[in-house]
Formats: sequence, structure tokens, C-alpha cells
Amino acid sequence: MAQYDIWAVNPTSDDDYFHTSATIAASGSIALLANDVGQYGTGYKVSITSDGADANKTFTIAGDKTALIGAGSKITVSGSTGNDGDYKVVSSTLTGGDTVITVAETIADATVDGSVARIRKPYLYLGNVVTGSFTSDITFLDHFTAKSGSRVKDRSVVQEIAISVNITMDEPDVQNMNFFMLGGDITTTAGPPSKKTFAPYTVLERNGGAKIGGVSDTGNEWIWTCTKSTLKPDGEFSFNDQDWSQFSFILDVLQDEDNVNEPFGSLSHYGTDQDIEK
Repeated sequence: MAQYDIWAVNPTSDDDYFHTSATIAASGSIALLANDVGQYGTGYKVSITSDGADANKTFTIAGDKTALIGAGSKITVSGSTGNDGDYKVVSSTLTGGDTVITVAETIADATVDGSVARIRKPYLYLGNVVTGSFTSDITFLDHFTAKSGSRVKDRSVVQEIAISVNITMDEPDVQNMNFFMLGGDITTTAGPPSKKTFAPYTVLERNGGAKIGGVSDTGNEWIWTCTKSTLKPDGEFSFNDQDWSQFSFILDVLQDEDNVNEPFGSLSHYGTDQDIEK
């Protein structure tokens, strides 16, 4: 439901302005009586200040979560009186210190309760990694004291953390080429011949969770799950008719402020002979 201000178009008198306190659905209409328009009768069109598109379609949560919940993402509501379910986000804005989330679906119940969580997309398998390594670039700030005469270091604290994973791959399927070329949505055209198409260098950030696994027939096996990261193309994409084409990415592991206990994800170590999921 929404409240509208309505006025006559091109009025010839101030009497032609009026305000209605009626409430109507976003897709509804309101009938105007003859004496609603004023002393000049009913021969005027009306203009509506709002189309009601956002009516009953917003959730409000505390804090600034606009970077995490953006247009096109999905949220799930739980623990509410009558709004549990999944919703597609149209927009999110910061208003008075709170995040106002506008969704595509109509919110059925006006009761203010429940919790909102972002729905993470399932992981995409990117294929074989030819070589991989990760770098922990940690800067320490040292403290020195000279209480006893000599200047000695008595404390060293972490000042800066930058974690990156370097991966070289050799399976240039359309999804990997899309990631490497920062492409937009992939569309499929039926053939013959069928093809998949995307616009390169139109999505300049590729953010999300990541799962990196080290698997072996005889050695130690582990999986590192990161809840927040950025995937960036690195270097050249080689065309080679004598060997597999290779291309590289840098995965920057970012601090997830919403995950207080595991801000840089978690690593599960399985030891040997576990045959973990590949």
C-alpha cells in the first residue's frame, strides 16, 4: 500500500490542488469524485507522485551492509512472523546508519522481526591447477625500549596483512576465459553451430568466496575455504599449438568483517590417505 499526493494538471485555480490520504496497492488505482478536483469540475487529468514500486518491498537491517548486499544478489529471511523465504535484491542504500534493502518480491507481513542473511552462490569448479602457491605478506611494527640503557626490541605486532594465492591453469573453457577477460553474462545461441558469447572487460571486479584444495594420492591433503576474496587475471594468456594453453590468476584473500571468528576463512587439513573430494 502507498499514499499518494495528487494534483490537477495545468490547474486554473489553487482550488484545483488537493491531497488524498487514501492508500492503494502499487498496481491499483483510485477513483476521483467530481468534488475532489475543485470548483472547476472533473475535466482534468491527474498526476501521481509515486508509482508505488517500492511499497511493501523493503527490509531494514542495522549497519552498513551495502557492499555485501547489492543489486542482483539474493537474501534469505528466517525467524520472522510471515516473511521467511528467499528474495532477490533490487537495491540497497544506507539510510541513517541502517541498510535499506529493496527486493523484487512483495513482503507479505509488516511485523518487524526475523533475521536477514546473504545467500552465497554455489562454488564453480575452475579446473586443473598446473602450479599454485600462496603468499602471506605480513608487515610487523616493532617496538623498542631503552629502559635498561641499551635499546632493545620488546614487542612486535602485526601492522598489515595481505594474502594472495597465485594459480596457473590450463583449461580455457568459456567460464575461465570469461573470468580471465573480466567478462559479462554468458549467453548461449543455439546452432548449428551453437556458441557461447560474452562481452570482455565489462565486469571489472570478480568478488566472492573461494575454495582452494591441495589433493594428492600419497601426500597431505587440505582445503582452504575463504568467505571473501577477489579473483584477478594475471599476465598473459598463451596460445600454444604444441602444449596446453596456460593462463594465471591472483586470488586476493580479503578480511570478512562479518565472520569474526574466521575473518580469512578456515583451513581443513586431512593428512594422508583420506581421499577427500576433488
